[in-house]
Amino acid sequence: MQLALLKTKFNIFTFTLLWSFTTLSGFFLSLFSIEIGERPDVGILEAVVGGFTLAFP
Repeated sequence: MQLALLKTKFNIFTFTLLWSFTTLSGFFLSLFSIEIGERPDVGILEAVVGGFTLAFP
């Protein structure tokens, strides 16, 4: 008697695609739920100055 591989509804590509979509969707949903209604800690001018400070040592 030989063991046969079980045929499943999803193959590895479909599983990976669904897993990636679900993970990214959950990440963006949590990001949007945290960021909505929050006042930014740093203004645009402070962000530009900080970016230039880090970019040009």
